[in-house]
Amino acid sequence: MRVKPIYLIRYGLPGAILLAGVIVILVGTGAIATAAGIVLIGVAFMVYLVNVLARLAIASQEDRDREQRARDQFAASRRRDIPASSVEHRDAPPGSVERQFRRRPPGRSQRPGGGRQRSQH
Repeated sequence: MRVKPIYLIRYGLPGAILLAGVIVILVGTGAIATAAGIVLIGVAFMVYLVNVLARLAIASQEDRDREQRARDQFAASRRRDIPASSVEHRDAPPGSVERQFRRRPPGRSQRPGGGRQRSQH
């Protein structure tokens, strides 16, 4: 059974650095050797963490791509199935351009008073 090269980088590199740190701690004498071993162990965990985060980023990007394809497909089916004149912008916030200029059914005015100006006399 052959090991894939990516697994050697993903797990072998942090493992080798971790092993080197442990060896430096066990074989070396003095505070400097102990500190160097602890630093190597910390670096091994950081290399492993960078690999995990890189894999999460790749998986996240694949999810975003899949969601974008679904949105594009949904938008294409809506454009084809629903005529633009029948779509009202009910979800538009008050005062937005979509709400101000949407089509109204015949006989209904945009003003509350039926379109008449009332005099203030």
